[in-house]
Amino acid sequence: MKGKNPFCITFGRPPVQLVSRITEKQHIIDMFTMSPITDQIFLITGVRGSGKTVLMGEISNELEQTGEWIVLRENTSYDINKSIYSDLYKALHKHHISLQMVSVNSPIGGITFESEGGEESLSEQIDTLLQIAEKHHKKVLVTIDEVYNCENIRKFSKIFQTALTRKRSIFFLGTGLFENIDALINEKDMTFLHRAPRIELTPLNSTAMAASYQSVFQIPLRKALELAALTKGYSFAFQALGYIFWERDCPDDISTIMSDYDALLSNSSYNVIWRECSKKDQEILEAMAGIDSSDVSAIRKACGDMSSRYFSVYRQRLIRKGILTSDARSTLTFALPRFREYIQHEIMMRDFSD
Repeated sequence: MKGKNPFCITFGRPPVQLVSRITEKQHIIDMFTMSPITDQIFLITGVRGSGKTVLMGEISNELEQTGEWIVLRENTSYDINKSIYSDLYKALHKHHISLQMVSVNSPIGGITFESEGGEESLSEQIDTLLQIAEKHHKKVLVTIDEVYNCENIRKFSKIFQTALTRKRSIFFLGTGLFENIDALINEKDMTFLHRAPRIELTPLNSTAMAASYQSVFQIPLRKALELAALTKGYSFAFQALGYIFWERDCPDDISTIMSDYDALLSNSSYNVIWRECSKKDQEILEAMAGIDSSDVSAIRKACGDMSSRYFSVYRQRLIRKGILTSDARSTLTFALPRFREYIQHEIMMRDFSD
């Protein structure tokens, strides 16, 4: 098709064609803006490619546009606390807010904090900035993408907990994989996260996806629904399939683009998801890919007659990871589109190389 492809296959980049998670977005915004405030933290979890970063971006942009919020978009690769101090100082200055109370060596570029006292001194100076923001009716939202248990996050948590204790108007919105957030919450110094609300991203609405496909490609509803069904509601798959369908000029026979679809899913998402699975996770997934049944007892048998109690631990973990899904206690299927085919191909390639 002519023109710029409206679908995006770059992770984290807001696509032109977007099936918005309106319910989840509005829920978090309502919780952050309601009075009195009950929650100042929200965590968004989901499998890679489920749209966590895009949702966080929608929320932070909408709050920022009200003029009442200062959004600090931080990164785990850097010292988060120093970045918060620097970014908040610059934001307040941009809003023409007086900073006479703040002691810095350089007003804008190369902002530094008083090093004497270390983290404690930095915490006090951040608190001063937060007080100034509150005085001018500004709330501060810190967003961090793909949080995990690392030193920068642990240091940030101490300053954030102090701010919460002092009832400052600071909020935290983070995204992360299920296992990374669980590991973070179980860290002894992360008690403030134990009661933090979590939103686990579920599959996108199939009707909304079909409507988007029909609008963009000007195709019959039946065909749009067929395309939507091939994504299983997986956010990245919605973008990937739309991207390929656009590039291939909307072929009448969808089967002609399946090899490209599989390749894009594999190279951009599934290879990473597979590598992050434990050896036992991979064994169970390979056993599932090798049989036609979705019955749990058949899967356990394919896993070498694994005991129900032992199997249930991995079953639940793979469901929480967003790789598997279960409509009933006795069934288990792949949540990700064509992930079974991906595993079968991996097994075949491994056997061939051996």
